[in-house]
Amino acid sequence: LLAFGFADLMAQTGGFAGAYNRIGFSARGMGMGNAMTAVSEQGTYSYYNPAMNAFSKSSQADMSTAAMSFDRELHSLSLGFVLPPSAGLSVNIMNANVRNFDGRTQSGYHTNYFDIYEIQLSVGFGVRFSDSFAAGINIKGNLAQFNEDIPRSSGAGFDLGFYYIANPNLHFAFTIRDALSEYRWDTTELYGSQMGSTTTDKFPTRFTWAGSYRFLNTGLLLSGEFELMRLEAEVITSSNSTIVPPRPITSRETVIQRNQVFRLGAAYNAHERIIIRTGFEILDLDESQDSFRPSAGFSILLPFDRFSPSIDYAFIREQTGISWMHVFALRLDF
Repeated sequence: LLAFGFADLMAQTGGFAGAYNRIGFSARGMGMGNAMTAVSEQGTYSYYNPAMNAFSKSSQADMSTAAMSFDRELHSLSLGFVLPPSAGLSVNIMNANVRNFDGRTQSGYHTNYFDIYEIQLSVGFGVRFSDSFAAGINIKGNLAQFNEDIPRSSGAGFDLGFYYIANPNLHFAFTIRDALSEYRWDTTELYGSQMGSTTTDKFPTRFTWAGSYRFLNTGLLLSGEFELMRLEAEVITSSNSTIVPPRPITSRETVIQRNQVFRLGAAYNAHERIIIRTGFEILDLDESQDSFRPSAGFSILLPFDRFSPSIDYAFIREQTGISWMHVFALRLDF
């Protein structure tokens, strides 16, 4: 990060590594404002809490894609498996792409078009220690390519999740997500040993406290959560020495900030085959007006016994109002 742009970026968590990974997962989760950490009955999505794997009632597959502006793409695939008698396993893949960047020289002449991509693969496991308590872990691998002249960055991290059922109506959860996740870039091949360097971009570590409440016999589910996001960035500043001839001096400083995030979501069983969802996120409570992100969606449960398919949809305002996005998903039980 350049020093002159750091203050603006700190107010937006999208300015840090792995921003695509914080948009949300599939239409069901994003339709509820991503307030899914303490919700297990909308499907098993260990992206939000790996302890959910322990509550899988059947093996499932969930495939989603998003229609986004500015040549961006977001895709996800989740596979969940039951491990009797009291555990579950999941495999999740997320992929984000930005295509058709217009490459130009410093003089403004067009050179070529290029693309960037990021991929995350996670394997999750959850187990019930009792009828009311479960815990789980996700092991994550991250891969990114931002410049064809710089080697791809790869790294690993993990999530921890806990789930507690106080009674059939009231559930609580706590997670730690993206611990140790980072990108590491090596530019020595491109710029040489004198100008090149190795740079580390850390993912924000996220601590989430959540609860959900089901109003029995009404078909209404409410969920809410508070998240503390620890943001760490390396600021690089450059200046010229006072000696003659002047020589560039580069200094590095690690700056840490904490963001507070709030989410609220609702789901309503309007019909035996229709579920309506809505919610919102405030991605920074100190900048609530600019970081307010509402969403809405629905599921249609198709009348087929085989695979019990459902079609899911969500409509979401992106952070800072840059655009809106449509998310489509297909969920199957097997």
